[in-house]
Amino acid sequence: MNIQMVGLFAGLLTTAAWIPQLARTWRGGSTEDLSWPYLLVFATGVSTWIFYGVLTGDPPVLIANVVSIMLIASLVELKRRAHFRALSDARAGIAGKPTHLAHGCDDAMTRQLEHDSATQEAIIDDARNPT
Repeated sequence: MNIQMVGLFAGLLTTAAWIPQLARTWRGGSTEDLSWPYLLVFATGVSTWIFYGVLTGDPPVLIANVVSIMLIASLVELKRRAHFRALSDARAGIAGKPTHLAHGCDDAMTRQLEHDSATQEAIIDDARNPT
């Protein structure tokens, strides 16, 4: 067995471990469980591994860590966007409001949304309980 294949396989597994976190953060839109210090320290460590890979000419180390730093950068960007969105919402006074109110729907639009929601619930109830 080629030792570089072992390194590539290990790099694939440790790098792929980031994909579920990135997907969860993307889908859920929440980055609260990712701390800035954690991301900074981890990114610094991965960057150091990249430097080590360059110095030693070790392709598995380079490949795995370059991909890892790109995934970490994606998480940092998602966290940055969420941070600035929260600041913007707080300044606008819309933090914690329902989405349709937070984005400028007036009372008539709110009543229409509530009516549409009640209509959908009635249709679902009728479908579940045919007479």
